[in-house]
Amino acid sequence: MNDPMGACAPHTESKAEFVFDSLQCHPKAFVLFAAIDMTIVGMAVYFENFSTFRAAPFINVHDLAVLPEFRGIGVAKALLQRVILEGIHRRCAKVTLEVREDNLVAKALYARTGFQSGSPSTEYLTMDLSSHLRILRAL
Repeated sequence: MNDPMGACAPHTESKAEFVFDSLQCHPKAFVLFAAIDMTIVGMAVYFENFSTFRAAPFINVHDLAVLPEFRGIGVAKALLQRVILEGIHRRCAKVTLEVREDNLVAKALYARTGFQSGSPSTEYLTMDLSSHLRILRAL
């Protein structure tokens, strides 16, 4: 939550607790942790969804994070491989993820792991609703 690639301000303690509680309550949210010597050094947050086009479930990796001092030693790759195995186990049609265009290290990892642009290539579009939520709260 503090990594610059997230492009957000670090979470307050109460917001971090809200995220943790919300993930626990979400019926299709999964979190994998990677540990080295009993220290958590990485995590993958992913969600199971459903593809109407493929008529099958799929997994979307929403967050993949490794502490800076543990990057480059295979932690992220191991987490991704575990998510892929989970997708196979759940008979999912695919695993998807989004990556920032400027995150060249992550893009190289994803390519080495077998991820590629879809055919036809798709764009990931966003509509930030935070200003709309403030307007609704004011009503």
